Formats: sequence, C-alpha cells, structure tokens
Amino acid sequence: MQKLPYILLGTGFFFLAVSLASWYLGPVIFGQPQQGGNNAEGQPTFNPSQFKTENYLKVYFFNVTNPTEVIAGQKPVLQEVGPYVYQEDSSRVMSSFDAEIGAVSYRDVEAFYFRPDLSDELREDDVVTIINMPYVGLVQEVSKLSSLSRVLIKGVITRFNEGLFLTKTVNELLFGGFRHELLASLSSITGEKYVPNNTFGIFYGRNNSNYGEFSVSMGLKNKGDLGKIVAWNNTSELEWWKDKKCRKLEGSYDGSLFPPGITQQTILRIFHPALCRTFKYGFKEEVVVRGIPGYRFTLLPSELADPRIRAENMCYCTNPGENNENCPKDGSYQLNACSKGASVSLSLPHFLYGSEEYLNQVTGYHPDESLHLSHVDIEPNTGLLLKLSRRVQVNLHLRPLRLFSDFRKVSNMLFPSIWTENTKEIPAPMAAGFMQKMYSAYIQIMLPTVVAGIALLIGLILVILALIILVIRVRKEKTKYAT
Repeated sequence: MQKLPYILLGTGFFFLAVSLASWYLGPVIFGQPQQGGNNAEGQPTFNPSQFKTENYLKVYFFNVTNPTEVIAGQKPVLQEVGPYVYQEDSSRVMSSFDAEIGAVSYRDVEAFYFRPDLSDELREDDVVTIINMPYVGLVQEVSKLSSLSRVLIKGVITRFNEGLFLTKTVNELLFGGFRHELLASLSSITGEKYVPNNTFGIFYGRNNSNYGEFSVSMGLKNKGDLGKIVAWNNTSELEWWKDKKCRKLEGSYDGSLFPPGITQQTILRIFHPALCRTFKYGFKEEVVVRGIPGYRFTLLPSELADPRIRAENMCYCTNPGENNENCPKDGSYQLNACSKGASVSLSLPHFLYGSEEYLNQVTGYHPDESLHLSHVDIEPNTGLLLKLSRRVQVNLHLRPLRLFSDFRKVSNMLFPSIWTENTKEIPAPMAAGFMQKMYSAYIQIMLPTVVAGIALLIGLILVILALIILVIRVRKEKTKYAT
C-alpha cells in the first residue's frame, strides 16, 4: 500500500504520455485519409475520368396551337410537350498532362439514347409544331442585305413554300434531322454551308461528338484551383465577346469538378460551351442527395439582368443600337455573337426572372423556380458534384418584315422553340462508396482525438488521485509527529 500513490502517479504519467502521442503521432499510428498526389512519373494520381455521373437530357417543346392566328398578328398560344428523355453516355478521353501548370487535357465524347421508359409514354415519332428556326434565321439575315439582293434571294426562297412554322416528328427536330431543301438550294448557289449535310436538327451531329479539348487544373499548386478551366481548344479567351471581362474563360467546366472547402459564401462559376459564357451560382440551401449532405447553389438572377440596369452585363449585348435600345431585357441574353449570327437568345425556361414584356408575349408560360431554375449540389468538404440541373430555353427573335407575307403582321418578340434540362447525378453505388470512405476518414481523424481524450482523462484522474493520497499521508505523518 505504501507504493500505491507512486504506482498511480507513474500510471497517470503513462496515460498522459499516450495522450500526447495520440495528438501528435495519431496520423502515423492510425493512418490518415488518402489525398491526391503524383505518381512516379510526376503525373497526378487524380483522374477526371474516375468521376462518373448519371447524365440525362430532357427536352420540352413549345408546341404552337394557333400557327395561322400568329401569322395574322395574334398572340401565340403554346403548349408544353415533354419531357423527351435521353440518356447521355459521356466518355472522357485523356490526351495530355502539363506538369508545369499542373493541368490535364481531355475531351468529353457524348452519345445520346432515347429512353421511352422515362418519357411519360411520349415517343420520338410524336409530331409537334414549332417555329421554323432555319427559315426565320435566314429571312432575318436577308432583311439586312441591299434591296437588289433581297429581291433576288426572295425569288429563291418563295419557290420552296417555306412557312413560319414547322410540323415534324420529335426525332426529325432533334437528333435525326431532316433535309432542308431551301438551305440546300441556297448552299448550291452561294457555296456556303448553312447546316451540316443540308440537314437541320437542333441536335443534329451532336451524337458521338465533343466540344473540343479542355485543359483543367488539378490543383497541385493551389488546391483552390482544382477543376478550374485553364484553356479550351488552346485558348483562354472567348473571342466573340467584346469586353475583356466577358471574354475571360473561367470557372468549372460544366460543373463537373470543384475544389474542396466550399462554403455558403462561395460563388461558384460554371462554363459550358453551348452557353458561350460563364455563369455565377450562389448558395441557396442545404440538401441531401442520395444520403450525402450538401449545399445547393442556384443561378444568380443578376446574371440575366437587363444590361442597362446591371452594367456588368453590357458586354454580353453585342448589338446595342442607339441608347442600348437593342439590348435584351431582364431574363435573356443574345447568342448571335457565337452562333454564326443567328438571332438566338437564351433564357431560363418559361422566362423565369424574365421581363413582364417577355412573359406577356405568349400564352402558356408558367415560370416556377423548382422546375426552371438551374442549380448545382456540392458536397462542401470535398467539392464532389452530387447533382446538377442546367435548364435553358432557346428563343428566336421574330420581328415583322414587309418583304415576306407571313412576316408582315407578326409581333416583335422572342419566340420560344424548346427548353432543355441537362442533369448529372452521382450514382447510388458511388454515393454509398463515398459515404463509406467519409466514415473511414472520420474514424481515422477522430480515433486519435478520442484516444487522446480518454488517456488524458485517465491520466489526470490517476495523477490527482495519487497526489491526494500523498497529501493525506503527509498530513497523517505531521499529526503523528505532533502528538
């Protein structure tokens, strides 16, 4: 019993030593979460092709129910038809790694397959009526020519009995395409290719194609740069915009990859070639995607604000006119600068956040944030993409023209043709594997802390207990000698 306090004291100091060792040597003793790095050749062990998502394209048509009345000057009455759902299989083909800047280059080859089982019994042979995009675009361009040229080309155009609206099958309007005799004839005369193979389809030629080569930072020098675009087809600028700020190529390519450490104050930047520019997303709310907690970021309405009100958007107005009168109003931006001059404007579906003027141009708009707002869901600690929904409406600028009879009475408006939703979502097996890895990482991080805490508590208790026993003994000895 005489040695008890010294045994307790020694044991206590042992546990205190274990506590200190756990704090400082825990990662070595218990292991640590695996992080990206370089292999023996100096190339990154991280590979963008490792990250697979379930990708779908959903297409909705604005079916025109009163085409004759529209030509007579009445308001279009539109019926939304869709979704026509296509599975997107994306193959990421790696091409090179630049060790100097820490960037990997690759191409995304995309293939699309119609999924009738996901399309609410809709079929690709369904027939819809939409605005005749190639015809309207051609007529708009002809109207800019000299009087003699307009008359000559009008003679060619009127021979083909083209109308303001097209009635075709879904497959013809999208991926299958159809031979456009008017454009074929003009192409033979002018020698200019208006559409590939004289065939028009909104997505004709997109199957098994890619948008070119992207170089993306691996974040080897600065983890905050992970996923950022370095170059697209060997350029870091978008040459079609007139201002340096708008020409800058920045952000994550298609929202596929983000750096770790995302916070609710983070502003995400996402670029997609089809949209011709980068868009900003801000934090909206916390979400759970397939069991993984994340942050939802949504497209900032200011990105589509009237440039006369938000000066930052003025460089996206490519044909402002006098006093900027030709610039788009809230909810839209012009695509003609990067679409070979076509009078195309993009917006959110149903002109969500759009000007009342746009909303009142047709009957059939029902804007709804839950259905029509683009968003991206991110696991904030790792930057892992959980889910993305990119929603876009394609509009054609329609205006009255005296030269062609079916244009004389139409309203000056943005006429919608389709809207699309591209979705990417982490597959269930990958989500489960991610949660398992996160749990393992959590254990690896917390185990040293728990061991250190327990050892510290036991050590302090034993040391204090030993000191109490020693103090009691000393007092007893003093009392004994005093008596």
